[in-house]
Amino acid sequence: MLTTGTGSGKSLSYFIPIVDDVLRRIRSGDPCKGITAIVVYPMNALCNSQLEELVKYLSLGYGKGQEPVTFARYTGQESNEDRERIAKNPPDILLTNYVMLELIMTRFLETDKAVREHSKGLRFLAAILILDIPPWNYGRFGYRKRLSRTVIGKYGCNRTGDSGSSPFS
Repeated sequence: MLTTGTGSGKSLSYFIPIVDDVLRRIRSGDPCKGITAIVVYPMNALCNSQLEELVKYLSLGYGKGQEPVTFARYTGQESNEDRERIAKNPPDILLTNYVMLELIMTRFLETDKAVREHSKGLRFLAAILILDIPPWNYGRFGYRKRLSRTVIGKYGCNRTGDSGSSPFS
């Protein structure tokens, strides 16, 4: 768990190990097929903001299709075409929200089933929780709290975040 002020680099602190892992595996000859990390946001605005930051750090200067680390947003804002593209060509990093994560894990749409299949080798699951938004225990915020307890409890995440197994296995 990391707590600090806005704009202090929290996002960078969890993206660096993910990007490092992907780059090291590529360098070692691992084709890195499938989704390496799912980052779950409490709201689309934060997810969209982080998507813009990833474009700056991981896309600019490489040329379209030449990026060493790929990423995509899967939040319900995407077109069917975008979701199908993600299902056919999974990114290294998938950005989503807590509602869509639950839908990915429970729906029977072909795109969701493909995302689940591509996540079987998942190495990172980062849940971004905003704890200072009242009322935390009620409504959709209470739902986030319950979902985080369910995900952490079910998949055995320890303090380092290493569960030893993929939540999609």
